[in-house]
Amino acid sequence: STKLYLVSTVYMIVGLFLIALLTSETNVYIMGKKQGSAAFQRKTDRVNHEMEYYGVPDDLQRQVRAFYDYVWIHQKQYDE
Repeated sequence: STKLYLVSTVYMIVGLFLIALLTSETNVYIMGKKQGSAAFQRKTDRVNHEMEYYGVPDDLQRQVRAFYDYVWIHQKQYDE
């Protein structure tokens, strides 16, 4: 009976460790996705501001935004 309690306790500790590991890895994955999205958003905001500052025509601004949208959707990455 004591051996059964010891085995059960070991299984519970291992299970808790695996749940903690899974939770932390999921958190790292999600935070990485959010950071990539935030970096891309900062870059597009800066490009939009500069286009407004330099008086780029509206049609060209739309084309530039469409390009950045294409890059984000198809590559899901961006090098600053």
